[in-house]
Amino acid sequence: GEHVLGDEIVEPADCTHAGRSYKVCRICEREVDVVVIPALGHDYGEWTVEGDRFARAYEQDGVVYLGEYELGCAKSVCTRCQDTLEATASITSRTLPTCGADGKLVVSYRYDGKTVATTTIVIPMIDHHITTLDTAEHVVKWYDDGIYYLGYVCEDCGKLVVAEKSADEAVIDAIIADLTADYVNELLGRS
Repeated sequence: GEHVLGDEIVEPADCTHAGRSYKVCRICEREVDVVVIPALGHDYGEWTVEGDRFARAYEQDGVVYLGEYELGCAKSVCTRCQDTLEATASITSRTLPTCGADGKLVVSYRYDGKTVATTTIVIPMIDHHITTLDTAEHVVKWYDDGIYYLGYVCEDCGKLVVAEKSADEAVIDAIIADLTADYVNELLGRS
């Protein structure tokens, strides 16, 4: 005989599985008018770069090196099922900092052979540099607008770097007279 059909039943498709719609015969309980609904496929959103991104440099024996760094990761998330793609990060350009300017890392994030995102990470400038500052002949003393200053000239950039200042010239003169290796190392941030 002829089928007596109930209401349409829909099993929706998702990103990776096909769905279907059909009606069930109330007499024989067979599925009738079955239509396959193709899987939708993923609908990935824009790529976003997440996570910590930083870089540090250090100077040793007059040479600047890239120290520790974190590049973060680029992700794209499916708007329907939250499946996540992750891109591979690589440094594509590097400019090391000096005592006068920040450096930078340019990072590219690639997925399936294509660049999907690019970021720039600033590397903070390094400290000024002087090899020897253990006697009065390596320091500079000057007076400006009521303040006495003690400093040194950076061997890398030539900038005059203020190390101490006081309204009392005797304080500066005492520091110069008592220059010691401990004071110099503290002044230069050396341990």
